[in-house]
Amino acid sequence: MGKLVRTARDYAIIGIVTLLVAELIAFAILSWSLAASANVTVLAAMGERLRQHPLADQSMRKPRNDSEYQFLPTTQLAFKSGTSFSTLQVGQHGFILNGADEPAGFPEKAPNLVRIVILGGSSAAGATASGNGKTIAAQLEKLMNSRGGARYQVLNFGVGGNYSYGELQKLITEVAYLDPDVVIMFDGFNDAHYARLEHLRAGLPAPLMNWADFSYRYFDTMAGLRGRLRAPPPVMTYAYLLVEQLIGNDPVSVRAQREALYAELPATALSDWVAGRDPAFTSILATNLEVAASWTARRGIAFIGYLQPHPWEFKDLSCEREQGIRLMVGRLGPTMDEARYAATMQDAFQAYATAYQDLDDAFANEESVRFIDMRRLFEASAECIYNDPIHYNDAGNLAIAERMRDDLVRLEGPRSN
Repeated sequence: MGKLVRTARDYAIIGIVTLLVAELIAFAILSWSLAASANVTVLAAMGERLRQHPLADQSMRKPRNDSEYQFLPTTQLAFKSGTSFSTLQVGQHGFILNGADEPAGFPEKAPNLVRIVILGGSSAAGATASGNGKTIAAQLEKLMNSRGGARYQVLNFGVGGNYSYGELQKLITEVAYLDPDVVIMFDGFNDAHYARLEHLRAGLPAPLMNWADFSYRYFDTMAGLRGRLRAPPPVMTYAYLLVEQLIGNDPVSVRAQREALYAELPATALSDWVAGRDPAFTSILATNLEVAASWTARRGIAFIGYLQPHPWEFKDLSCEREQGIRLMVGRLGPTMDEARYAATMQDAFQAYATAYQDLDDAFANEESVRFIDMRRLFEASAECIYNDPIHYNDAGNLAIAERMRDDLVRLEGPRSN
């Protein structure tokens, strides 16, 4: 009996060692092939392959959780009613609530109510806030109502992943019918990321104008490409990926098919032409904002476009770094490090700042339209503000809400530059 047990144990050890050797060989082959195809060092390719393992840290690299989103033909990405986003509750009307209760009587607007609508991405929505009452919108509503006089309602129409083009669509197809008194668009990060970096995560050589991460994913779904790539198992991961590569069902093979498909799109040639002159797609952001401001001004609706604060300019990040906060979005390929990432985003934001100033000058005769660069808001702060490369903590949301309150009060008076 003992001999039988030893034999079984020996076979088990041999089997385990064989599997480990096979996994190491597969890892080496995949790393070498990635180094050759991406023109990077083998060491960099090995690091990228390690980050692809399902047990690696996925904190900033997880794909969007589709359970809380829906794709609409009109406004692109939207929250599903009654779900949650991060720590926040989404109401029955599809936007994040400012507390536990739905707005009374919504969508009806009570007499003497001043309705403010905030449009933006996940930063505007309040991702990583400790609760619904700590978002920018919720805190702005409290601040405005603490002044006395008129009663204010601030609607949080921020949606994770949204950007200026999606917000413009949401303004025209939804917000327009809610009789808003003020529209706020809070932008910068997502427009810059989609213009300069998202195509890397999408596995494409160049970006497309007014396309977001979900644009690529849903286009791939309609083209029958998305379902071909399955998540690898946590055990024998690289052997699995190697087999997928050999049968042409791996990311490299699918990428070649995708590139050919995207190359046929008319938007690709136009986007390449624009990007050659405008790498951050600054003109695209400016056009979206200009249309929104013109549309609201024509209807007597006040408009403020904010260029949002970000961590790579005008902020002492000592506190964030002590907390171990990673200031870079992942899954951008083996050649992208934090320094290059920060420089890319800085370049985009600096171009955007010029565009915001130009827009503010262009609307100088419109007393109810402002374009405001908020990048320096945290310049004097040594406290932690960012929970990650994108989102603010409760203190950051409050500071932004206080600045918005001050700007709204100034908006009620004559324009001054």
